[in-house]
Amino acid sequence: NSQLISLEGLSQLREIEGNVRIERSDSLRSLQGLHLVQNIQQRFTLNTNPSLQNLSGLDKLKTVGHNFELSNNMSLETLDGLNELEEIGASLYVTSNANLHSINGFAKLHSVANNVSFVDNGALTSFQGLEQLNSIPGYLYVKSNASLISVDGLNSLQSIGTYLHLEKNNTL
Repeated sequence: NSQLISLEGLSQLREIEGNVRIERSDSLRSLQGLHLVQNIQQRFTLNTNPSLQNLSGLDKLKTVGHNFELSNNMSLETLDGLNELEEIGASLYVTSNANLHSINGFAKLHSVANNVSFVDNGALTSFQGLEQLNSIPGYLYVKSNASLISVDGLNSLQSIGTYLHLEKNNTL
């Protein structure tokens, strides 16, 4: 997918019954074209998209039926564009997004059915944006986020089902 620069040809999609997997799309800067999608019934994966700076284009996405995975998106700075996401039907994994400094796009996320993991997001300073999340049935795993100075944003969290793991967040 090194030549993929636009998803505009998908601009009439409102629901995706299976998985969405966007990987190794070196030139993709935007997710515009998915702007009408409200529901992804299975997994949503964004992996190794070095030009993607935010998630603008997912403006109407409310639910992901299985895992939501963001990994190795080196230019991703914010989760702007996810402002309507309310539910993830399995786990949330945010891994190795070196410039991700804000997860405020998760402001309406109130339900994650299993695990939440933030690993190796070098610019992330807090969890502001997760204020609606009050329960994690599985684990909360937070490791090697070099700039993490606060767990602010998890203030509403009342229960974690299996375990809480905090490791190598050296400024925390």
